[in-house]
Amino acid sequence: MSNHQSNEGAPRGRRRLRAETGDGVVRLIHEAERATRRAEEVLALARKTKAENDRLARERAERHAVAMIDDLNFLCNRLKDSQRAMADALMLSFQFQTALSAYKRSDEKENLHQW
Repeated sequence: MSNHQSNEGAPRGRRRLRAETGDGVVRLIHEAERATRRAEEVLALARKTKAENDRLARERAERHAVAMIDDLNFLCNRLKDSQRAMADALMLSFQFQTALSAYKRSDEKENLHQW
């Protein structure tokens, strides 16, 4: 299901929130893909240095791997934060829908009593 399909009947503010949240998640996914490619490069470099038994290259690969692990940990934390924000946004949306439905029902009852 595309974002467009899931947002068709949603109020404008909620569509914007979903779009902004979706954009943030897409950015994080792209960062994760880039980190994965970097991890593959480091793995290839590590294999090469192991084969060549090159101490300096191995140390470079180790430093690079440590930096990459730090980047991936940071990215994972951002994804967790994004996931929590999405859950909060969905809960607020549900609460708003519930309150709006209750308001509409009470308004309908009031209109029936006036007739």
